[in-house]
Amino acid sequence: FIMVLLSTTTAADQSVYIEQIAGDNLTVTIAQNTGSGNTIASETIGSYFTLNGNNQTFTVDQFGSNNSLFGNMYGDQVNFDMSQVGSNNTMTFLGSGLDNSNIVMDFIGNDNGTVIDLGVGQTASSSKWNWLVTGDYNLFDVVVSADGSLQDLDITGSYNTFDIIQSGYGDSLDFHEIRWLSTGDNNQVTLTQETTLEASMINMVLNGSNQVIDITQSD
Repeated sequence: FIMVLLSTTTAADQSVYIEQIAGDNLTVTIAQNTGSGNTIASETIGSYFTLNGNNQTFTVDQFGSNNSLFGNMYGDQVNFDMSQVGSNNTMTFLGSGLDNSNIVMDFIGNDNGTVIDLGVGQTASSSKWNWLVTGDYNLFDVVVSADGSLQDLDITGSYNTFDIIQSGYGDSLDFHEIRWLSTGDNNQVTLTQETTLEASMINMVLNGSNQVIDITQSD
C-alpha cells in the first residue's frame, strides 16, 4: 500500500507535478485550497501527469479561479473524485483501461471547461460516473469507450453545453445508460450512444426553458 498526500496552501500559483510509473494500490489526495492559477500536471511528460497501476484512489480538490488539471490514469478499478469550485477552471483527463472504475465529478462555478476521454483505445468496462454541476456557461466534452457505462448527472444552471458520447462494446451483458436531471435555461445537450448488440438507455428530467437536446442512439 502506497499513500501519497500532497497539499498546497499558498495564496496563488500552486503546482503539483506527479508521476506514478508503476505499482498498484496507490492513494493520492491533493487539496489546493486558495488562490488562482493553480495546476496539477507533469514536468516530465509534456503537461500531463501519469498514474499507472490498478486499484488507484485519486482525490482532488481545487478552490479558486483559473485552476487546471491535466492527467492520464492507466489501470483497472480506479476511484477518481474530482472537485473544482470557482470560475474559469479547466480539466483534461484521459483514462486507459479503467475497468470497474468509479468517477465522481463535482463542479461549482461558471465558465469552466472539461474534456474527458475514458477508454483511449481500451474498453473501460462497467465504469460508473456521478456528476454534480452547479453554474452557468460551462463546457463539457466527454467520450467514454466502454463495455457498459453508467452516467448519473445532476445539473443546475443555464447556458451550459454538454457533449457526451458513450461507445464501445464487449462480450458481457453490460449496457450504456445516462440518467439526466437538469434545472436551468438555454442549455445545449448532445448525447450519443453507440453500441454493437448491446442496449442503450437515456432517462431525462428537464426543468427549464429554451433548451436544445440532441440524442442519437445506434447499434
